[in-house]
Order: sequence, then structure tokens, then C-alpha cells
Amino acid sequence: MHGAEYVLAPEGTVGANARWRLAGAAPVAGNEPFYVHAPGERTSLSLPPGSSNATASMCVGIEHPTLRFFARNTGSPLATLAVSVRFQDLLGLRHTLPTGAVLGDRDWAPTLPFPVIANLLPLFPGEKTPVQFVFTPVGGAWQIDDVYVDPYRK
Repeated sequence: MHGAEYVLAPEGTVGANARWRLAGAAPVAGNEPFYVHAPGERTSLSLPPGSSNATASMCVGIEHPTLRFFARNTGSPLATLAVSVRFQDLLGLRHTLPTGAVLGDRDWAPTLPFPVIANLLPLFPGEKTPVQFVFTPVGGAWQIDDVYVDPYRK
């Protein structure tokens, strides 16, 4: 039987030294209230309207099927948070594919699992491809925290 044990994406906790690719987004005070990564954490990533950000690159394979994180809507109740994966294909061409959108309210909540999609490029266990996860608010403002990728393990 397989079970999921999530691993933190690079800089997935949005600390002061985070290597996120920020475009209008910024670390702010306030952490998801469950302290999933560590009890002492006090920051999250603010995504105002018009902003976007991408995680640092990490390598995934077929054993890394999903992405999850914590999010809260800090703007319009009609706003969504678009989630995409950026990757390079076998020919070296770069792509960004949408994987879904978050709907939410002002309370922190874990997201549903998002498919990584690019994890299917390497066809055999142990093979990897580098990806970045991109978060873009649509029609409002958001905060995110504790970005995790799910590897299947025996």
C-alpha cells in the first residue's frame, strides 16, 4: 500500500532568505495557524493584485504527483489564485501549464492537491525533471504558506 508523505518545496516556508522569484509579491507577518512546518514561523507570502511568484526549482519525477499548500483570500471574495507549473520539455523548450485554481475565504486552509503534471515527463522511477510552481492572484489578493510536494512511498 502506498501512502503520501509531503516534502517541503524549496523555500516553501517563505522565510527572510527565500529564493522565490517575486514579481510584486512579498513576505509579510502572519503564518498559517496550524504551524505545519515549524511552531516558530511567523511569515507567509502576500500576493497583491497584479503580482506573481514562482518557487525556486526542484526536481520531480513520477513519484511526485501533487502539490499542496496553505492559502487565504485577503481581497475580493470572488478572487481566485491560479497555480501553474513551469518546466522544460525533452527538447529544451520551456512551458508553463495551469494546474488549477484556489477558491477560498479569509481563513487559512490547506488547498486540495494540485497535479504537478510535469512529473510525468520522466517515464521511469528515479528520473527527474526540474520544475517551478507559479502562484498568481486573479481578481484579488492572497497569502500562501508552507508549499509541499507529495512523493509516494512504500
